[in-house]
Amino acid sequence: MATKADFTEEQWTKIVEAPVSAGLAISLLDMGVVSFIKEFSALTKAVLAAKRDFADKPLVSAVIAEFEAKSSDQNGEGPSQKKTPGQILGELAEVIAVVRSKAPAEEATEFAKFLFGISQQVAAASGSGFLGFGEKISPAEREFLGQLRVALGL
Repeated sequence: MATKADFTEEQWTKIVEAPVSAGLAISLLDMGVVSFIKEFSALTKAVLAAKRDFADKPLVSAVIAEFEAKSSDQNGEGPSQKKTPGQILGELAEVIAVVRSKAPAEEATEFAKFLFGISQQVAAASGSGFLGFGEKISPAEREFLGQLRVALGL
């Protein structure tokens, strides 16, 4: 079982930021005010649902606990550095590589599934078309999800 103590401070920070990054990358693909609000809400709901769904997974539970603590400390502040979905994809690949190097295989796979699930839920939160009521997952989002699946080793 991997814990915070198994990672450097910098690695742990990136691990804790990974769920937000996984959702943010999807939001950046089809940016719009309505879609962003729906997708941000879906990100929060996905993490809270994962709290229940991954309750018996110590690494995911620890990340969610820190996510919740940081969310309440930041008072709604978003990431300060602008990144492209491609950059975020690379960062997520690095995060999962670190997790796979220090956590048991099953635990690392569960963490990868957690991140992928967040991206999927955010992608399905808002559709294209008038006020986001069209197709739920855009071609760009579908392509990104395919790339993310590969990057996470799923």
